[in-house]
Order: sequence, then structure tokens, then C-alpha cells
Amino acid sequence: MSSGNLPPVGESGDLPPVGESRRLPPAGESRRLSLVDKSSNLPSVDEYVDGVRSGSLSWLSRAITLVESTNDEHRLVALSVLSRLTAPSPPAASDSAAAADAAVVPSASVPSSASAGSDAAVVPSSAHAAVVPSASVLTAPSPPAATHRIGVTGAAGAGKSTLLDALGSWLCEQGRRVAVLAVDPSSAVSGGSILGDKTRMSRLASNPSAFVRPSPSGAAVSGVTGTTFEAVLLLESVGFDVVFVETVGAGQSTLGVADLADSVLTLVAPGGGDALQGIKRGLLEVTDVLVVNKADGDSLAAARRTAADYDSALRLLRPSVAGWRPPVLTASALEGAGIEQVWERLCEHRRALAADGGLERRRGEQRVRWMWHLIEGGLLDAFRRRSQVRASLDEAEDAVRSGTLTPSQAALGLVERFVP
Repeated sequence: MSSGNLPPVGESGDLPPVGESRRLPPAGESRRLSLVDKSSNLPSVDEYVDGVRSGSLSWLSRAITLVESTNDEHRLVALSVLSRLTAPSPPAASDSAAAADAAVVPSASVPSSASAGSDAAVVPSSAHAAVVPSASVLTAPSPPAATHRIGVTGAAGAGKSTLLDALGSWLCEQGRRVAVLAVDPSSAVSGGSILGDKTRMSRLASNPSAFVRPSPSGAAVSGVTGTTFEAVLLLESVGFDVVFVETVGAGQSTLGVADLADSVLTLVAPGGGDALQGIKRGLLEVTDVLVVNKADGDSLAAARRTAADYDSALRLLRPSVAGWRPPVLTASALEGAGIEQVWERLCEHRRALAADGGLERRRGEQRVRWMWHLIEGGLLDAFRRRSQVRASLDEAEDAVRSGTLTPSQAALGLVERFVP
């Protein structure tokens, strides 16, 4: 994390005047949201909305934690917050003028258990606090359609986090505001994210124009979590114009990233023809740009061979965008080679997608798919909570385990108890 200054947080939770500073906490000291649930003291919808709209990264982090919560009360508040923040509302003339003059303020704010007095213990638990760099206030938000949503996927060891660190840092140098939602494997003990991706994006995390947020994968098998889409909307509402969503792994289970991204960037490591076995056809069909990472040193020749293999494979697939054939590039996140070319191809893909209204159509279809995704999750949750189901669930599991009932018989019986 940057060694820049952190503004103090007063008892009211308000940020200090710009320019006032504080030293960073000692190395290793945790500055995360309190892991306490006091729903009765949850901030109001207005407080969340006003805090996020003010550009406070502290409130943005709180809001993302809110939408990630599975607590019923938190979910209701989160839905109201999202509705308010994403509702189209043309700004007043004075607001437009202020937005035009807005600039990034070079100070920092990290949410901590000391913030907002009693509010410190009222935000839903967050064992995966965001990495908040040295900017506490963002500029006025750009229109959501201007945000480039990029899904980043690839097998473990392909260097996704390292490449994002290099690419994101370069984009910030070009004047972009970059956010990363890194879906990390969940801890089997606490349920929080292991935070491995965060440690591999230290340069980007310390950039004043960036925001890195690890999120636990939980039980998700789609490469993204059930609330990732909502987190993307929050990031867009405060003006990030590039949002990367890094998935937990690769394979057919990561197709969920295509349901929220404008462009899907797939990373592979050098490995010759055998590398094709690590990525399934389903993922290649939604890949828009493919990069063979780690193309440096002794791996350079292998990277070029791997790129040729994937280029041949992609030629056999039907393009997802008319007139677009996914390019296959080589890059080295370690040396910074090929990073600009990766971004150029991503921009070319988005332009091709938007050429005939395809971007809005894709986003519209994505919203519908996420609606059904949430319906399915909600129905499963309701199923498990139904008293008639709970009363029979253990017995049904024991019967299936012993072979007395087949899985289909037990499932049918439980569903009939849920929907008599």
C-alpha cells in the first residue's frame, strides 16, 4: 500500500478538509470494517446513498460490503441503495458545472473500525476489506455506458493478478480510473477471501486512481459471486471508467463472467498444445481477447507456440460479435511487454460490439440473466428455510447416503414439501 497520507476520521465519520493528513498505520495493522453485526444501528439508505455519491471510497467500500451481505435486513437496505444510485436522474445545471470542474483529490481514506463512531460496528461483516489507495474522493461519475466492464479469467498460475497489476497501473498513468473486483477463494474457516490476489496487485492498489476489492467466492461455482453484478453497478455510480472482474479460476464453470462483462479477457500460461486441455470449449466461445502471459525469458518460445495453438483453435469457433475474431497475443506482465497491445485489442472489441447497438443489447441480456440467477438463488434459500423442508432434510440426506432413497426420489419428496 502507498505510503501516502490518510485523512483522519472524526467521531461523526466525516472526512477532514482536503490536505489534512495522518500517518499510515504500522505495517501489518488491520484497517478493515468491523466484523460486528448490529442491524438495528445500520446506517440509513440516505446515508449510504449520500456517502457514495459524495465520492467517499470509505462509503463505497461500506456499500459493497452491504450488497455482499446475506443478512436479510442488509439485503433490503442494499436493494434500496442500488435502486437510488442507479436510477436515471439528470443533474441540475449547477451540478453539471461542478462535475465538469471536478478533479481527483490526492488524499486517502481506508474504512476502519474507528470510523463513524457507533457506525464502526454496524456495517455488515467484511473480512475482505477493499484496498483503498491515496484518494478519498472521486470525480463525478461518468455515464454507466461509458464504463468498460472487462472479465478476466484463466487457469490458476496464468498470472491474472500480475497482469492486472501491470495493465491497471498503465491505465491509471493514461488518466483512467480503474477498479478491480478480485474474486478470491473463500477461507474454509472464516468464509472470507484469502486475499491472495490483493497481495499480487500492490502497485495498482497503491495508485490514487485505483480501487482493488477482494471478494470471497463462497459457494459460487460460476467464477463470480452472486453479488458481483451489484458491486459493478456501485463502482460505475462513482465514476470508475474501467472495471475489471477477475474470476476465481478457469474452465466451463467461469462462464458466469460473460454475464456481466463487455469484453472477456482470457489468460493462459505457456504450455504448447497441452495447454488447450486446461481451457474448455465453452470458455473459448465467450473469449474476446486471449493472452498468453509469461512470454519472457526461457518461456518466450513456448509462449509463441502456445499462441499459435490457440489461434488455430479459435479459428474453428463462431465469433460472438459479427466481424470480430478473438486475437491471440503474447505478453509479459513481469516485464510490461505487450500490455498496451492488450488494451488496444480490448478497446477494438468494445468498439466492434457497440457499432450496431450490440453493447446495449448485450447488457440488456446480461441483466435478464442476472435476474434469473438471483431468482434461482432466492428460491434455493427459501427452500432451505421452509419449515417443512428443514424437518425432513436430515432424514432425506441420511436415506440418500445409505442408499435407501435415490437422489431423485429424495429431491422430489423435498420439493413436494416446498411446493405442496
